[in-house]
Amino acid sequence: MERVAAESGVAKTTLYRRWPTKAALCMDLYLEVASRELRDPNTGDIASDLKRIFLTVVRLQTQTVAGPAFLGLIAEAQLNPETRKAFLAEFAIHRRQLTRSVLRRAIERGELRSDTDIDLVIDALGGATTFRLLQGHAPLTREFASDLVSLVLDGCRSAPASVEAQG
Repeated sequence: MERVAAESGVAKTTLYRRWPTKAALCMDLYLEVASRELRDPNTGDIASDLKRIFLTVVRLQTQTVAGPAFLGLIAEAQLNPETRKAFLAEFAIHRRQLTRSVLRRAIERGELRSDTDIDLVIDALGGATTFRLLQGHAPLTREFASDLVSLVLDGCRSAPASVEAQG
């Protein structure tokens, strides 16, 4: 908070009136940047839509202030029960909405099986991305995002109609 106050030229008390905790500041910062950057691509193809979303997430987390804000929020949520509750109730729901609507649309179009577990797909994509961000064992890259989407979608695509069924 001291650094934010110094860089913004406002008193810490002013910051604390708006954001009572560092976690609240981090949450607002991430959601504000993400809301500007993340859009529903709606290309008509689930792979293209998800790749565009996750390429944006990778860029947000590696090339903008949203990445450090997200890491700070995760760290604070582990230490503070109130932050964890806010993280789950507000932040996690916001973060998942776009991907959820893209997956539902793909199910409606028949691109994904009707029994696709949307939350599991979101967890697989987001979890792998967050794991790389936290662990730092491998870079978050465009190739990673594209390969991850392909891998996850392979498990929930609708099977093409067989020749016999068409005949």
